[in-house]
Amino acid sequence: MQEVSEGVLEGPLTEQQVEERYGGAWIPVRRFGVWQSSSGKQKLRPIDDYSENKANLAFGYADKIALRALDQLVCSVRLWMQQVLADGKVAIELSDGSCLRGSIHPCWREEGRLLELAALDLRAAYKQFPLSPKSRALSVLVLKNPVSKEVACFEAKALPFGGTASVVHFNRAARLLWAIGQHLHVCWLNFFDDYPILTPRVLAGSTKQTLKALVDLLGFDCSWEKWQDFSTRATMLGVEVDLSDVASVGVRIRNKEGRAGQVVSTVEELLRKESMPARELLSVMGRIQFADAQVMGRTGRLALAEIRRWSRNHVDRVTVGRELMEAFGSLPTGSQVGRSQDSYVKGTSTSAIIRSLLVSYERIESNGASWPWFARVRRYCQGARGEARRVSMSHDRQGTL
Repeated sequence: MQEVSEGVLEGPLTEQQVEERYGGAWIPVRRFGVWQSSSGKQKLRPIDDYSENKANLAFGYADKIALRALDQLVCSVRLWMQQVLADGKVAIELSDGSCLRGSIHPCWREEGRLLELAALDLRAAYKQFPLSPKSRALSVLVLKNPVSKEVACFEAKALPFGGTASVVHFNRAARLLWAIGQHLHVCWLNFFDDYPILTPRVLAGSTKQTLKALVDLLGFDCSWEKWQDFSTRATMLGVEVDLSDVASVGVRIRNKEGRAGQVVSTVEELLRKESMPARELLSVMGRIQFADAQVMGRTGRLALAEIRRWSRNHVDRVTVGRELMEAFGSLPTGSQVGRSQDSYVKGTSTSAIIRSLLVSYERIESNGASWPWFARVRRYCQGARGEARRVSMSHDRQGTL
């Protein structure tokens, strides 16, 4: 009833009252709960099943949501450090093909080059946006009273969590907030309701004040009680990003505390079972995929492809046979999932041969920590028939490029 008092739901209504309101042209929606971890605590998140009542099938969209916040964060740090550590001149090629040139002020080459991070997220994000009155007939939640055992109806007045249309419409508003912040010269990124923020240490206080004024002016409700002040290390988007040694080592990224152990224990538990519900397999696969994306190897990707193929067999229960056990068994171990990952300065090449070598070294990553690096050898240092490039392997992950 908390959502009723907040104005998110209207009710309880009887089935007869809903019939009188919509003349029979309405669709019931089932709600179920999913346990999720948030800030180290378990909470029950209500999900409205718009797939079951076919409402999601009636919605189509042409928008493509680009969710590359973590990649963009690493690229932004890389670009900043490249410029401040250079010879004092800036040369940045813009998207329109032009080149931005200038000189770096001395203060940015000293304390100004130190970068810090923070994260801001919207509170009850979907519930901040109203549902069109024309769509409320398709959003009538039907719940059973645990005391009287009678069925009660609740009409949704805000974007429901579980509707495909909610995802698209919410992201339009979330991306609008991000775009306005960009015009205020705030270096921040957007991933659904999360906003990773990057700022020079000397501007940390100003950046926070600017963002607070912006969200208050536009009427967005943010979870300021979760705010952690700017620091060289911050947890965002489910991972921990470390910039403490960014000038000498680079950006370090690791799964946040507890996630690696949770993924490994879940896989070990599944390997002991003979079968599992298909829905449970999909849920576990989502956790593994999130963690494996941080590991940055190809082995886990191939294993996930096999597991995904099994989950699409359209059966209620999936038998854990030899092939599925091998797929789970080839996933990264706890040490691989939990360890910090250094960000490559480049990580690719225009040469097909070098790209194939990079893929080979990625496979080596599954057996132990390694760091491939490439050195250009000047012509006068080569022998008569020496190679122009040499490929070396360093077992020290803190090596430099």
